[in-house]
Amino acid sequence: MIRKLFSSKTGIIRQISALMRNADQPPLHYVMTALCDTGRFGPNRNDFASTGTALDGISAWWASLGEGIERYCAALSDMHPQQKATFQQLEQAGVRALPPEKFRLFTDEQYQSPGFVFCRPERSSVLHWIAGQSLVDHGTCYLPSAMVFNAYRHPDEQLTVPNIHPGVACGTNLSGALLAALYEIIERDAMMTWWLNALPMPGIAASLPETVQTFITRNKNIEVSFLWLQTDIQVPVIFCLLVDTNAQVASGGCAARFQAEMALHKAFCEAAQTWLLALDLKRGRQGNIAHFCRKGLFPPDMDKPTAAPGTHVLHNLQAYLSAEYWDNLYPIRKPKERVALADLPGGPEHRSPEVMLRIITEMLVQTGLEPVAVNLTTPDIAETGLWVVRVCVPGMIPNTPTAYPPLGLPRLRTLPARLGFARAQAAAWNAAPIPYS
Repeated sequence: MIRKLFSSKTGIIRQISALMRNADQPPLHYVMTALCDTGRFGPNRNDFASTGTALDGISAWWASLGEGIERYCAALSDMHPQQKATFQQLEQAGVRALPPEKFRLFTDEQYQSPGFVFCRPERSSVLHWIAGQSLVDHGTCYLPSAMVFNAYRHPDEQLTVPNIHPGVACGTNLSGALLAALYEIIERDAMMTWWLNALPMPGIAASLPETVQTFITRNKNIEVSFLWLQTDIQVPVIFCLLVDTNAQVASGGCAARFQAEMALHKAFCEAAQTWLLALDLKRGRQGNIAHFCRKGLFPPDMDKPTAAPGTHVLHNLQAYLSAEYWDNLYPIRKPKERVALADLPGGPEHRSPEVMLRIITEMLVQTGLEPVAVNLTTPDIAETGLWVVRVCVPGMIPNTPTAYPPLGLPRLRTLPARLGFARAQAAAWNAAPIPYS
C-alpha cells in the first residue's frame, strides 16, 4: 500500500533516494525524500524534503520516509474539523480546552518589544481549535490549531506561537507514533532548558560503533562530544556536537530513548545529518540551499553565510560558520565532568510501545504534566496502515528560533532548581544560538 504514495508527478512522495557518501563523511547511511508541495492544495506549505540518517540503510530509509509523511499530514489543517471561538466561549459551552495562559510562550517584555511578531493569547482571543485526547484520562481536550499544525497561518487569526517543531511523529501503529512524539518533546525540553540556562551538564565517556569510531580516529579534524542533558523525566537525553575544524563548521544532534546507547547513536546520526546541512550553508550561493532560496522555499537570507538574524532555526547552523560563536561550544567540548554511559537512567528498549508509552505518560503525570494527542492521519496515509500524531505537553519547552526564545514558560526556571542547579532569579538567559537545527 505504501507504493501508492510514490509518484514523481502526483505522489505525496515524489522521490526517495540514498545519497552518495564522500570519503570525508562519517560512514552512515543517508536517505533523502522529495515531497509534494501542500501549498498547492492546502493553506499551509510543508517542507519540500526530508532526510534520514542512520547506522543501517533500512532505518535511514524509514526515518526519511516517516519524516516526510509527518510533514505532509501536519501541514493539512483544512483536512480536520475545527472550531472558531474564544476560550471563554468554549468554557461557557462546557468544552474542555487548553487555557491561553498554558500556551503563552513569551514574557510580557517579549510581547511588548518593538517588532515582536507574536500576539499574547488571551481568553478573549478568537482562535481556531481542534479536538485532542488526553493520554491521562482519555477525555477530549481542545487545543489551538496553531500548536498542532506546522506552518499554520489563518487569515482570520492573530499569530500567537511560532512553528512548534517537536511532537509530530509517524509510526506503524498508534502507540509507536505517540511514543516517538513524546521522545521528541522530552528531548527538546531538556535541550532548551540546558541551553537557555547555560547549565553545566556532564560529558559522556562512550564510543560509537567500530566503523564510525575508526573514521573519527583517522580524521583528526573531526571532533565528537556527547553531553548528558539531565531532566526530571527518567529517560536518557543525549546531545552530540560534531565539530569539523578543517571546514570550520559545527552541528548538533539530540535524542531521547529509554536505552542510553540508542539515544547516543541517534544523537550522533542527527549531528552528522546537520553537519552536511552546515557544509551546504557554507557554500553560500553555490549551495543547494541557495537554489531553494531562489525558488522561495527558504528565507532569502539563507544563501549568505554571514547572515543570521535568528528568525529561522536554520540560522543556528549559519551562525556557527563564524568563529565568533565558537566560544559557546567550549562547555560541550570540554565538560568539567564525565559520566559513563551505563550510569544514565533508563532501561531496556525491547518492551512493547504500549508499555513504554504508559511508563513515560506516568512519568509526565508525576511532574504535573499532561500530554494531549491529536490524530493527524489523513485518509490517504491511513490506507497505508501508518499513523501520524501530534502530541502537545503544555508547559514543556519547545525549540524555537533564537530570536523567539520561549522565556514565558515557568518550567525554564523551575526545572533547573528541581535538578539542584543554583541559578540566580535575575541571571541573564543564554542568548547565543544553539548549534542545532
